[in-house]
Amino acid sequence: MAKGDHIVVERPHGWVAAGMLHHGIDLGDNTVVHFTGATSQTAKVIRTNIRTFAKNGSIKVVDYEEIRNSFSYMYKRYKFRKLLDEYCSMENRDPDEVVRFSLENLGRTGGGYHPASNNCEHFATLMRKGMPFSLQVENAVDNIDSSLHPIGNFVSQIVMELLRFKTNPYQHQPKDGVNYLGSIYEHNGLYYHECYEKPFFIPPRWFVSVSSEQWEEIDQKSVPYPLREINTLFE
Repeated sequence: MAKGDHIVVERPHGWVAAGMLHHGIDLGDNTVVHFTGATSQTAKVIRTNIRTFAKNGSIKVVDYEEIRNSFSYMYKRYKFRKLLDEYCSMENRDPDEVVRFSLENLGRTGGGYHPASNNCEHFATLMRKGMPFSLQVENAVDNIDSSLHPIGNFVSQIVMELLRFKTNPYQHQPKDGVNYLGSIYEHNGLYYHECYEKPFFIPPRWFVSVSSEQWEEIDQKSVPYPLREINTLFE
């Protein structure tokens, strides 16, 4: 993985939405910008530690050419083939440009989360290519149009996407009322603390300090780039 990559993680066993894919943009400094939230109403673009993004799942880089080659066009509708070819053929944005656009979008709600028209994959593809696209959604719609799969398959995918906002039932419980995750970073002599009140509870709170002892809370858009991670207090 590298700066500006479109990355994806599959939720592991033990999650309500096990097997669900979550997308984001790798900033190349152990942080990721992605569109997520506690509920569909409060979802927004946030920046988190890459381990928080993964939530114990396996991360991989999205390979657009591999995506195009992996689909059999025999039964796929023309509109789907044309859209997929158009998207995969688009030039990737320069990594620095991807990072810049991603950071500029921090805090954006995009008009509210919607599993079929405004999800995490739409955001990541928009940042990487300049065009919002969700392969999961388009492929599900194509399955319906071609009558290869029952409509229930599409409905189940939408339900699973909504369940992405559920918490992990197997996560650890709080210890002594303290914060769980405390990733500490450094940038130009200042320390930055990405703070979670409980495991993977998003969005995180961000703090800045000169001495790493007295912290002042700041908005996530004020957190500089790139960061150098120096300590993580939660595993």
